[in-house]
Amino acid sequence: MDLIKQILNIHSKSKEVSFLLTCAKTTTQWTNRALEILKDSAVSEPMSSALLSYEQVIKSLLQYVWSHWEHYIDVVSQQAQEVFKNVLDINMNILKDDAKQEFLEEMATFLLELPWHRKGKYSALCHLAEVYGCTKLLQLKPTLVESLLLAAEEPAMGSYVKDLTQKLCLLHVRGSERDFSSTWLMPFLSVVRNHCSRRLLVSLFQHILPVFVNCFPKTMDWIFENMSQCGDDLIPATLTCLLSDKSRLQTNLFELWEDALLQGVCHRDEQVRLDALALLVDHPKSCEPLPIQYLELLRHFIHLNISVQSPAFQQQMIAHMKKLLNRVYDSSALLKKTARKLNGECDDHVIVHQDFVTWLQKYCTQQLYPGASFNRRSAALQLLELLASIHISKGVNSGMELKWTSHQSITLLQCLKDPYETNKVAALQLLRLVPLSTLGFETDSRMRQLFLAALQLSKSARPPDSVTAAYLLELLVGFDKAAALVQHLLHDTGVRCDTPRPEESGGTSATLFTLRLLIVELQRQLEVAKGNLIEAASCGPIYGTLRCVRSLLGQVVWRSIPRSQLQFCQELLEDMISIGFQVAQVVGPVVTNASPEGQLDLEGNAEISKQVQEALQKGLGRKFNLSSEEPDGSVAEGTCGVDMTKALAVVAQMLLLCGWRAHREVSLLFGELCQSCPMSPEDLESPQSLLSVEQVLSIGNFFMEEMSTIRHRGAFEQAFTAF
Repeated sequence: MDLIKQILNIHSKSKEVSFLLTCAKTTTQWTNRALEILKDSAVSEPMSSALLSYEQVIKSLLQYVWSHWEHYIDVVSQQAQEVFKNVLDINMNILKDDAKQEFLEEMATFLLELPWHRKGKYSALCHLAEVYGCTKLLQLKPTLVESLLLAAEEPAMGSYVKDLTQKLCLLHVRGSERDFSSTWLMPFLSVVRNHCSRRLLVSLFQHILPVFVNCFPKTMDWIFENMSQCGDDLIPATLTCLLSDKSRLQTNLFELWEDALLQGVCHRDEQVRLDALALLVDHPKSCEPLPIQYLELLRHFIHLNISVQSPAFQQQMIAHMKKLLNRVYDSSALLKKTARKLNGECDDHVIVHQDFVTWLQKYCTQQLYPGASFNRRSAALQLLELLASIHISKGVNSGMELKWTSHQSITLLQCLKDPYETNKVAALQLLRLVPLSTLGFETDSRMRQLFLAALQLSKSARPPDSVTAAYLLELLVGFDKAAALVQHLLHDTGVRCDTPRPEESGGTSATLFTLRLLIVELQRQLEVAKGNLIEAASCGPIYGTLRCVRSLLGQVVWRSIPRSQLQFCQELLEDMISIGFQVAQVVGPVVTNASPEGQLDLEGNAEISKQVQEALQKGLGRKFNLSSEEPDGSVAEGTCGVDMTKALAVVAQMLLLCGWRAHREVSLLFGELCQSCPMSPEDLESPQSLLSVEQVLSIGNFFMEEMSTIRHRGAFEQAFTAF
């Protein structure tokens, strides 16, 4: 007895971790040894007498348990729980019957009155229930079950609540199953009905309901029977129960749950709508045909949820729709195969599936109307891309048809003008899956028209236009006719350049020719910028064309260039690097100026005033009179007076935009070239060298110099990234 007193005394005074662990293990060993002695009839009497006379030892051990059962060191808390279990067993061996019941009741009352956020309470109640019994605990506190279930609302307590519930349920069932539903299921349903927060609902159905089902197999029958008698909004609970027991959603029983599913797909809670979607889509058999009732509800769901703003919701919706479309195509393929073996007609499910696919394609295309929200367009494009890609891989075996009309293809083409780049990317991927004939590219005039439109957009002063041009060019160069068409455009420029024959340049011929065409255009814009950067900012700001160049560079596998085209590519890259240096030099005064917006000084400078006038006219499409009056005091006809300060602000912003964006594109261009092009003959992946060591070193020196002089933060960060 003196030993355990000394251990607990030292334990209370020491805070050092290793010593704390030693004391915890020693205390557990002492209680284990004491329990062994009590169970040995030969020596149990002296030990019992000693423990009874030293009642303070038991209290000290319990105080040790209360102090350490939630210790931050797991080993210490586990040892404290083991000590508590041993203390219970010790008391059961040394106390008489009346004293045992008094001790257990006192201990149960103490534990039940503790707050439910105390984690140590749960394991202690598990041990106590084994000795005291579940029925007595419930009699001692009739609201125990409801309080326990409400504690599950805190996510961190979910596992503790589950363990204690499982222990109590098993003990209860072991005694009697008769009142299980009234003791456990009625409080469960009451909590769901009266305290139905989403967090609590998820915890109850994910952690607690499976425990009830394992202990009492008739749980689901009882819950569904009693939920149907309630008038409250139990749609979330109903759907969650159906997710736990999907066998109830058999076709012959679908009418029982149709109303619940219909309310689920239009419920105010996003997660409830996703639960309804999961019920309609998920099935253990991936080839199970979808009943027509399911597809009708799915149409309803898509119509109501295609414009939801939550990215997480949209991501989960697309994931479920992928499962759905795979199931539609796989089940149709299986049905077609079965019908072919039996020499019979196709099953009605195939017709229903075809109708749904046709409807989905048409509906999603209709959602791409002008003025549609970003979320609506994004979801529609993702669904169409998903549908097209699955059809390409599984359409033949399934016998499904996916017909694109010219109107739908033109609608997709218009999506390249979407202000959000993510939608542009989705539209581009989708257009690559659309038949060429529906785009009208069978005629050279249509493709030529789009090429010229892309080149015109690349020169726009609006940054989104240049991005549109880049994606449009990416699309066009992927078609077989593009190479010959771009060659004709090169000859039309009047600039002599030796381009290879399309048949010699492999699959990248159109891309290489288009890069040469863009370089010719860059040289023209650069000449304008050298003479007047303000004019270049308004009618040919350089950065748009550079953006298109970067986009097309990413389409070329430079390490797989044929040897016959090596010289052409070397000259192409050499021109790019040379133009990049020149562009950086031209826009240098803008990005190295501490205040580029304020560097336009018109005091007594009639030439700059004239340049501002021309820039506003070209950039905004109107003629502005910067002088407030004519010499005779009247405003010139056909002009409108503009405040000089506002005019300077507009032009200065145009100049700054042109300067830093052009510098950014040059930096990224150099970085991507060095990353993707083989540099020296020793390169193991490609024996051909496209960039010389001197070129790479000159690019590195360029970055070192630029980062030491650039004052514009955006330009500096892009230069650093490229470097």
